[in-house]
Amino acid sequence: NDFKRIPCAIPPLPEQRKIAEILSTWDRAIETTEALLAAAKAQKRALMQTLLTGKRRFPEFEGQPWREVWLGHLCDVNPRLTTIANDDRLTFLSMDAVSEEGRILRRDEGTTSQYGTGYTRFQDGDVLVAKITPCFENGKGCHATGLINGLGAGSTEFHVLRAKDERDQRFVFQVVNSHPFRTRGEANMQGSAGQRRVPTDFIRAYLVHAPASADERGRIAEVLDEADRLAEEHKTQIEKLRTEKSALMQQLLTGKRRVRV
Repeated sequence: NDFKRIPCAIPPLPEQRKIAEILSTWDRAIETTEALLAAAKAQKRALMQTLLTGKRRFPEFEGQPWREVWLGHLCDVNPRLTTIANDDRLTFLSMDAVSEEGRILRRDEGTTSQYGTGYTRFQDGDVLVAKITPCFENGKGCHATGLINGLGAGSTEFHVLRAKDERDQRFVFQVVNSHPFRTRGEANMQGSAGQRRVPTDFIRAYLVHAPASADERGRIAEVLDEADRLAEEHKTQIEKLRTEKSALMQQLLTGKRRVRV
């Protein structure tokens, strides 16, 4: 009965059909792009399973050795920052400022006097990983680049990973976003329900099967980054199509814009 009392602007039946046909075109475009996004994500998972295990090699690196190393061998975990002036400007990243796909969604600006104590400090090029549940399991984190003055501060629920070799920054980022790392990290969480966290020691001691060559590690990261870029393009296109459809519905379903039959 509530629905029966809602007033609706109803066009003639032929125009109704034309409107439905137009909006269905957007629906099909969204569905097609969603399928492309799902395929891109599946391809990324397959690439990670082969590239991060050495099952797939690049021709130029064939014959070069791989080895198992602790992640702490490739990066410093929660390193200390050098002392900086209190009036230095920096980028602040809260937990909700980073996505579950490893992107920075929002950059706030402040000074070291505002965020000098009580927050996690990091610098340009560091990799951030959420330590607390459920943010860790959901993939929260980012590669912190483009920071104001190369300085950053953020949630205390971030672990900071600083690659010992700058060429390893993206490789480290891809490793900590892999399914095995997240699964094992979840299994090693400590603390009470709702406050469980991934310990620093787990990250340092996490075994990585990696090429001995930093150049090959960088090449692997490049391929995985390209897969991320493709998936992000599809995601952006889906958001654009949904926005366009919503705007079109507001026009066509209210009579503000008419269609010829």
